[in-house]
Amino acid sequence: MNILKKHSAAIWICSAILVLIAANILNFNDMAYGRGNTQSLIVTLCYIAFWAALLIRSAPNKKVLMFSAVAAAISFVSVVLGYITNVTGFMFGGAVFFSLPFITPFFGCRTVTGELLFAYPVMLVVIAIWLAASIVLRVKLTRKRRLNVSG
Repeated sequence: MNILKKHSAAIWICSAILVLIAANILNFNDMAYGRGNTQSLIVTLCYIAFWAALLIRSAPNKKVLMFSAVAAAISFVSVVLGYITNVTGFMFGGAVFFSLPFITPFFGCRTVTGELLFAYPVMLVVIAIWLAASIVLRVKLTRKRRLNVSG
């Protein structure tokens, strides 16, 4: 067995963590100072493209799809918390700081919308698509494997 195939889940998951870190580093200043620019938009588009590639290339791998679904779910909850915080001013204690690493890669959406308040719904739609795709692919894979075992 090819070593890359044997360890593909670990490679994808480690790559995803590295991409998350890189996107945070590249978008941090824009997030901290509340400005969106072309660089943050490019970082966001690359981040989305990475997750799309992960879903397409690793579709037969249950572990990677589960990791993707969990990352998308955490990102979704983080954006919801960020939106509520921006609208109401209510801070959810440490949850806001926990959510920042999952919001920051999507900060380029502000470049498109102009206002952070309008960027949150765009982020939610993108993340909802990512989450739905992860879950649908995971369910399809599980069903396919059940049919292969029973058939």
